[in-house]
Amino acid sequence: ASGANATLHRLHVNVERDLTIDVAVLPSSSAREDAPTLVHMSGAHGVEAHAGSAVQLALLRQWASEPPRSVRVVLVHVLNPYGFHCGR
Repeated sequence: ASGANATLHRLHVNVERDLTIDVAVLPSSSAREDAPTLVHMSGAHGVEAHAGSAVQLALLRQWASEPPRSVRVVLVHVLNPYGFHCGR
């Protein structure tokens, strides 16, 4: 996330189990406050979090050299950390 100039936020869901939802926010390179926002979420059902993570990593790698121009991007990694942790 830092390589793509994103701000990383960690939302603690369960501290004892170290379950978190990570959110990366990439600003629009146009610096417009009213820029449209693209939201990509992975892991809503737990088991597909691996595929969603791979997509998000590929996007971050691409955007490290070619940032999105006119859109703010919010990547939500593992929306359902309980489902991901339990494989459900």
